[in-house]
Amino acid sequence: MGALPAGPLRTLILIDRFKEANLLRVLPTSTFTGMAEAICDAPWVLRTFAAPEWSELNEDGKQWVAAIVREALAVAAERAL
Repeated sequence: MGALPAGPLRTLILIDRFKEANLLRVLPTSTFTGMAEAICDAPWVLRTFAAPEWSELNEDGKQWVAAIVREALAVAAERAL
């Protein structure tokens, strides 16, 4: 049995990555709150300009950071090969 050509196999991998990214994007931002808090309170983030700690953010700010984390994970899933 011969190996699949690189083109179709790469296409299958890319389709799988986009599906994974879309599955991440439909999850509510509250799913990513724990990860967002850990990133927000990380020392290397807090040393960046005047970054606020998680507890200093209002609810809208927390949702915003969680949405950024969700999108960053989705983009990483799309680009990983």
